[in-house]
Amino acid sequence: MKVISFLNFIGDSNLPGLDAVQSHNARKIFIAVNSVGVGTHGCEVAITAGLTESNLNNLANNNVPESLKYAHDGLGSDHDRIGIFQFRAAIHKDIKADMNPTAAAKIFFKELKRVKNWENIDVGTAAQKTQRSSSSSYQKQTSKAVEVCAAIA
Repeated sequence: MKVISFLNFIGDSNLPGLDAVQSHNARKIFIAVNSVGVGTHGCEVAITAGLTESNLNNLANNNVPESLKYAHDGLGSDHDRIGIFQFRAAIHKDIKADMNPTAAAKIFFKELKRVKNWENIDVGTAAQKTQRSSSSSYQKQTSKAVEVCAAIA
């Protein structure tokens, strides 16, 4: 498993195809990648999910007032979905963790590891199964996620 380079991690330049906010959030996800040991494939799956769900923005939601107490990049309005991965607050009840990109990524990776054979299925499918989504829109973000993860590795 490849460990992400500290020198690339601490960089303050934008990652490929991302703005400063997205790059910051991607770097926060990378902390979790190394922490839980999911390697490059796990990185690609998480970035794909984050791009698909929130465009890698950490979104609070007026329907979840507690989410507004934490640092966020804007507001979402889809039911009770919050954070980068748009977790349902009714299911993922630790709002503080859901609104923390690194903590949320660790939650995401815990779910990813429950997906049978996740290490060997394509990135978009792994993201879709982790998010338990019926949408096929994850495939649209995989090439960008691969590029982002390669830039930080």
